[in-house]
Amino acid sequence: MSLRPSFRLALSLLIFLNGFLSLRGQQNIFCIRPSAGLSIPTGDYKTQNISAKNGITIALDIDKFWGKFGLGLYSSLNFNGTQFDDHLPAVNSLIESKSSIINRESWKQFLFGLGPIYKSKLSEKLDLELSFKVGFSRFIYPDFREVIQTGNPLNQSFTLFETRNQDVKDKLNLATIPAMRINFKASEKVNISFGVNYISSMGVLHSYKYLDGGFNPGMSEAQLATVLHNAPTNTGVWKCDFKTIGFSLGLGIKLENEKANPKVMGSSDSTQTLSHLIQPQYYVMLSQNSGNYIEARSYLRIELPKNIHVGGRPIGRIMNAQQQEILTLNDLAPNQKSDKHEIDTDGRMSIDIQGFAPGRYVLIVHSEVNPAFYFRFRIKK
Repeated sequence: MSLRPSFRLALSLLIFLNGFLSLRGQQNIFCIRPSAGLSIPTGDYKTQNISAKNGITIALDIDKFWGKFGLGLYSSLNFNGTQFDDHLPAVNSLIESKSSIINRESWKQFLFGLGPIYKSKLSEKLDLELSFKVGFSRFIYPDFREVIQTGNPLNQSFTLFETRNQDVKDKLNLATIPAMRINFKASEKVNISFGVNYISSMGVLHSYKYLDGGFNPGMSEAQLATVLHNAPTNTGVWKCDFKTIGFSLGLGIKLENEKANPKVMGSSDSTQTLSHLIQPQYYVMLSQNSGNYIEARSYLRIELPKNIHVGGRPIGRIMNAQQQEILTLNDLAPNQKSDKHEIDTDGRMSIDIQGFAPGRYVLIVHSEVNPAFYFRFRIKK
């Protein structure tokens, strides 16, 4: 997904703000404030058993004040997970297994806004800021699928839910950001802030298909079999306002100049990284050789099925599209590794697939007593 329009928007807002920095006045205060906190979804993204979960927000405010009034540029990156409630019975002998194929679990929202600020002094150490910014947001959508495998009398798999991001046109969404912030003066140049905002991104499109069975946890095995056999699959594109309430802590660095012709301060070369927020993604295996092929590069990260080690030591094989065995993994016990794979204490396995030719492959893991589990992946040119 291209972010080029968002960067152009940010550059335009920075140029606009820079124009205000060149204004003359009796007292000009320029403040840079990084912050981080909690993002809580609200509004109408609560459709068909799926909803956004609480997440995190990382933001940067660049504010310019002339006395009590100012102009602020706000930018943020928000992560909100996705929760799918299938409402299936917790215990039902018809369901043999339930699997999730997760390419991307979270909504990611890039946000930019510009607007006025009003500041009021509460005491020698505290002041209150009220602001209202208008801007644009861009989303990167979650990408995952929920599948169940049934036994007798159905003996087939059913896709409960699947995102269909290919049906959604990429676009910018209008966003409004009213906010309130309380600043505590730690020193002449530094303050600590607590902020609350309400972000509303309008007309956000999202697409998925789901099995419309009207499931409920009290269903018997016979009722569930009938519903699964007859339930229609609905597919569509929906539009909603994606709204979140944010709570954050920030550190404000104040640059003040009382001269009639203030100079614009130079920007710092230091940067922040998000690498500590990014965790390796491990995929879940299925109990049947079906489903989409997941694109993989360099390393394949798999979460081994629970209890796969009970009753015998499992082995793994990677087969190509011509049913040729490309790689054999003989020891898949926890805390084991070879020159091609490594497994941690929790059963998460990393496989080195560097050097594999472009094409489609399937990983098969099984033991003498346990049935086989599968994971399909592909390598592009």
